[in-house]
Amino acid sequence: MPSSFQDFYESGPRYCTNLMRDGLRCNHQMTKRSDAQDSVMAEQLQVIAYREGWDVIYEGARYAESHHATREEAIAAGIAKACCDGATLVTFDRTGRIASRKRYPA
Repeated sequence: MPSSFQDFYESGPRYCTNLMRDGLRCNHQMTKRSDAQDSVMAEQLQVIAYREGWDVIYEGARYAESHHATREEAIAAGIAKACCDGATLVTFDRTGRIASRKRYPA
């Protein structure tokens, strides 16, 4: 296990290991974020299908910001969160395809 955040990125490419709805791992390559990106909250907020409902989660986050029974509730919560944080809201359909993308200024 890398001993520091810098060692984590310098030890080679990393791959996302999030579990997808079908139980498979995502495996897209994660990229190194710059210090400027770390200091700014303006990131990508996603509305994704999770189990029997929908999650609002920041890209790369370990835990969801919120979980909702319907996609409409999740989108409403995502819009409110994106407006507060100045984030880009990306919504996905049940198949994992991008349905919409909109930038909300802080």
